[in-house]
Amino acid sequence: MSTDEKQSDHLIEGHHQQSLLTLIESLQSEIQHLHAQLAGPKKLTYAEVAQVCRVIEHRLHLLGTACAKKDLTDYVSSQAPALVPDPSMKQDEAVQLKGLSEPNSPMCDIIIYRHPLSEIGYIASFLFLSVLAFYASAQYPWSVQYVSFGQWLMIPIPFFALVPLVIGAFVVHRLYDCRYVISHDHVRAVSGLLSLSEKDVRVDYENVRGIQVDMSLIQKAFQLGDVYIGSSMHADVEIIMRGVLYPRRIREEIEERIKHHFARLSRNTIVERVRAIQPSYEE
Repeated sequence: MSTDEKQSDHLIEGHHQQSLLTLIESLQSEIQHLHAQLAGPKKLTYAEVAQVCRVIEHRLHLLGTACAKKDLTDYVSSQAPALVPDPSMKQDEAVQLKGLSEPNSPMCDIIIYRHPLSEIGYIASFLFLSVLAFYASAQYPWSVQYVSFGQWLMIPIPFFALVPLVIGAFVVHRLYDCRYVISHDHVRAVSGLLSLSEKDVRVDYENVRGIQVDMSLIQKAFQLGDVYIGSSMHADVEIIMRGVLYPRRIREEIEERIKHHFARLSRNTIVERVRAIQPSYEE
């Protein structure tokens, strides 16, 4: 056996074995991720597939270079701790940390509106006044006015129905005037969807200062509450999700996405640093 072959066996069987196994598992994770995306219902663009293929190509090149260059495997082992899973992690969390996530995470956006149970008082008033307006209109026919459109079309307009109609419009406005979006890298609050003016507030996960849940005694019975999201860019609370269902789960989801976002940024930075020092194919 030649000296080079002995050295190669020593590299694989020695302290570089964990680094090589990590690179192989990362490569396998990327291939499985690409297969799942291609087999899924969502159609991918050529640019998205090319980006994943470039990551796979990079890992293949890094794997081949790691078998021949001792300094590169040492660099990966020392500079890429995010690629090596923590033994205390669960298996699914470790698999997610091994693979290189793309800038566009596969996590879908979560769209949240104010839950109808948060407006249960107005909804109960609307139903009660609607029944009362129907009864009053039947008892007092003079309260029903007819508006004619042409010679054959007559539309009845009950006077007592105006009050529940206004309350119903008010409830719809409160439920759907604000929309909250939890994305893979930010949280947005869009208010004024049913108003003349619209306000769009976005807080990136890098700037999230804290997340607080506020629930009253009645809201606890219905699992409702408000979620306050603070930002390091402003002293006041940046986003308030009012009247949302399961506010604690929303806070946990945001915290989980923040953790994955920072892990993805760390992995991308590490891979770019490794890519900067690896030789080109022409070399």
